[in-house]
Amino acid sequence: MRVRFFVVMLRLLTIGLWMSTGIATGQDRQLDLQEVRSLRQEVTNDEAMDEDLRGRILTLYDAAISSLENAADNRAAAMSFERDQANVDRMVQALRADLARAERPPHIDRAEDLTVEQAEAALARERSRLAAYRDALRRAEQLAEERAQSRTDIARQLGTVDQELELLSDELRRQTQREAPADLKLAVRTDVQARREVALSKTAKLRASLLLLEARGALVPLEVDIARRRVAESEELVRRLEEVSNTLRREHAEESLDEVHALCDQVSSLSPELATVAAETRSFADRLWGPEGVVARSDEATRQTLVTRKHLAELGRITELTRRKFEAYGQRGSVSRWWPTIPEDFPEFASVETTIDRLDSEIPEVEHQLITLEEERSDVREVARDTLARLQPAEGGEADPDVVRGARDLISVRRDLLDELIQQHGRYSNTLVEYRTVSTHFRDNVRAVERFLYSHVLWVRSVPRPIIPRPADIADALGWVLSPEQR
Repeated sequence: MRVRFFVVMLRLLTIGLWMSTGIATGQDRQLDLQEVRSLRQEVTNDEAMDEDLRGRILTLYDAAISSLENAADNRAAAMSFERDQANVDRMVQALRADLARAERPPHIDRAEDLTVEQAEAALARERSRLAAYRDALRRAEQLAEERAQSRTDIARQLGTVDQELELLSDELRRQTQREAPADLKLAVRTDVQARREVALSKTAKLRASLLLLEARGALVPLEVDIARRRVAESEELVRRLEEVSNTLRREHAEESLDEVHALCDQVSSLSPELATVAAETRSFADRLWGPEGVVARSDEATRQTLVTRKHLAELGRITELTRRKFEAYGQRGSVSRWWPTIPEDFPEFASVETTIDRLDSEIPEVEHQLITLEEERSDVREVARDTLARLQPAEGGEADPDVVRGARDLISVRRDLLDELIQQHGRYSNTLVEYRTVSTHFRDNVRAVERFLYSHVLWVRSVPRPIIPRPADIADALGWVLSPEQR
C-alpha cells in the first residue's frame, strides 16, 4: 500500500511539473522519449491498477512513443537539409568553374591505327554513354520543372501543419480542466504533446526543405547546362566515330570485294567448270559488302533506330510540357499559350506510317533470306564434293593441281561468305525489329498527343505551326472526331 502511494505521488508530481511549464502559453518543454518509456513501464508494473484503465493508458503511451520517434526522424531530416544547404554554395562554385573551362573538341586517340572492330566497339561504347547523358539531362530538366510544384506543395503542407498545431494547442489547454484519473490524464497529455512535437518537427523539416529548395535554385540550371554540354560533346564524338567507322568499313568492304572478285576471275580462268561457283561467290560478296549489301543496310537501320529513339525521348518531353502548360493555363485565351513546339527535324506522321509499313514487309523478307542462306550453308560440303568431282578428267587421271588448289580456295571463301552473311542477316533482322518497335512507340505517342490536343480544342482562331490550320491536319482532326473509338 505504501509503494502504491509513492507511485501515485510521483506521477502527480510529474503532472504538476508539466503543467507548470506554461501550457497555456504553448511553451511546453520537449518530451523525453526515455522518460515516456519509463512512465509506460511504471504503468505496466502497477499491479493495483484496473486492467481496463491500464489498457487505455498503455495505448496512449505507445502512440506517444511512436510520435516521438517520428519527431526524431523529422529533426534528423531537417539537420540533413541544413547540411545540404551549407554545401550548395560550394557546389555552385564548382559547377561554374566547370562551365567556365574552355570546351575542347572531342578527340579520337590514334584514329589512323584503328581497325574496323575497334572503331565499331568505340562507337558502341560512346553511343551507350550518350544515351546515359541524355537520361541525365532529362532528369535534370525534370528537377528544374518540378521545382515550382515542390515549392507549392511544401507551402501547402506548412499551412496544414500550422492548422494542426493550433488544434493540438487547444486540446492541451482543454486537458487542464479535464476531470479524469491522474494516470489517465498524464497519459492523454503526453500523447497530445507528443503529437504536437511531431507537428513542430515536421514544420522544421518542411522549412529546412524549402530553404534548401530555394538555395538549389542557383544550382539546378547549372546542372542542366553541364548535362547539355556533356550531351553535345558526346554527340559530336559519336558523329566523328561514325565517320571513322564508316570510312574503315567502306575501305574494308572495297578491299574485300576486290579480293573476292580477283579470286573469282582467276579461278574462272583456270576452268569453265568453276564459273558457276565463282559467280555464286561473287554474288555472295556483293550481297555482303556491296553498296546495297546487308552490312550497309544494317548500319543505316541502326542509325535510323538511334535517331528515332532520340525523337521518341524528345516527344516525351514535349508531351509532358504541353500537359503542364495546359494545366497551368487551361483553355483561357490563345491556344498558343500551351500548344506544343515541334522540332524542325521531326518526321512527318505519314512518313512514320510509311516506315512501319515498309518494315512490316522487309522483316519477313530478311527472315526468308536468312533461312535460304542457312539452307545453302548446309549444302556446302555437297557443293564442294560436286565441284571437285567435275574437275576430274573424263578419261581418268589426276586433275590439274593448280585448278584444284584454286577450287579449294574458292570453296573456302564461299563458305566463309555464307557464314558472314548468316551472321549479318541475323543482326540486320534484329535491328529491323528494334527499329519497328521504336517507330511504333513513336507513332503511338504522336497519336496520344493528337488525342490530347484535339480533345481540348473544338475551335480556335489561330494555332501555331505545324499542326493547324493545314488542310491535312484539319482532315486528321475530323477523322479523329468521327472515328469509331470516339463513339
